[in-house]
Amino acid sequence: MFNSNCTGRIRTQISAPLIALLGGAIWVFSSAVFADGSALPEYRNGNLAIDVEGKAVSARLRLPMAVANPDKPGLPPEEVLKRLNAGDKLFGFPDKAACKVESASAFAVDKEGKPVKRPGDFGNIQASYRFECGGRPENIKMKLFEQLPDLLGLKLQLTTDKGERSVDLAPGTPDLAL
Repeated sequence: MFNSNCTGRIRTQISAPLIALLGGAIWVFSSAVFADGSALPEYRNGNLAIDVEGKAVSARLRLPMAVANPDKPGLPPEEVLKRLNAGDKLFGFPDKAACKVESASAFAVDKEGKPVKRPGDFGNIQASYRFECGGRPENIKMKLFEQLPDLLGLKLQLTTDKGERSVDLAPGTPDLAL
């Protein structure tokens, strides 16, 4: 027959080492990222919407925070925001379009989409840009990947007077025809 007291001891003998092993694995993986408190969020993928209306171009960028890669630390969130606030370094327009940055704003938001100020509260990043051009631009050079080296891809939604289209952008993407 089956002794219920023996079964309890076997479960305890098996489950205790298993729990310790799992706990150790969790500690090893989390401590590799957070051991010194300097783990940085990374912004690898995001969404970009660009609207072209006549001579005006507007863009909205959303970058969700990803877990940091301890082997290749990314840019600090403050540096990401600084770079994203320089709209003229992110989007390149042909000289004949004579586009100027009218506004550029990048900020960090928490999980509920509310802006945060303290560095420890950084989460997702949102940015918006508006360019006023002397003539309708024919294309845009995507410089986002140059400014954010950890960025791996963007899902672009482009709206122009010619219609809408979706494009997956990656590092090395050539000029985007409008």
